[in-house]
Amino acid sequence: MRIPDEIYQTVLRSMPIACVDLIVFNPAQEILLVRRTNEPARGQWWFPGGRIYFGEPREAAARRQLSKECGLETSHLEELWTIDVILPIERTSRVSHGITTVYAVLAKAPSEVMLDDQASAFAWRSLADWQKKSLHPLVQKILVDLKQRTPTTFSSPVPKNE
Repeated sequence: MRIPDEIYQTVLRSMPIACVDLIVFNPAQEILLVRRTNEPARGQWWFPGGRIYFGEPREAAARRQLSKECGLETSHLEELWTIDVILPIERTSRVSHGITTVYAVLAKAPSEVMLDDQASAFAWRSLADWQKKSLHPLVQKILVDLKQRTPTTFSSPVPKNE
């Protein structure tokens, strides 16, 4: 169930939003990031994902967001951890507060990405290559944490030598 936009704006100003963020791997073990078109973090490289609808299990939200935002499907996803995401909203004194469950996702091949209006660009890069880029501090932290917490049931999505 999706909250009507006018109600959602009130909710955004008064409570945390439950979300999912997806660390999407392709068969070459590259990670997908998208350039956000919306606040918070507009213009930044970020993980695909978004809010969870009322009555929707988190795993179902992860699969929905992967399909909706990237046009991808997955044969496997693994819950990694849950974190607070508290970010300033540009040109305001407000903040955005999400509580997001981070999933590692293995995209089914072929990995042809079809973005929706939530992102203006996408890129697949290795973990090491993404860590060389100027990324939002939270994205950098998640990538560092990922390296320390390689998903257990994946067949080595994060090369140990990076």
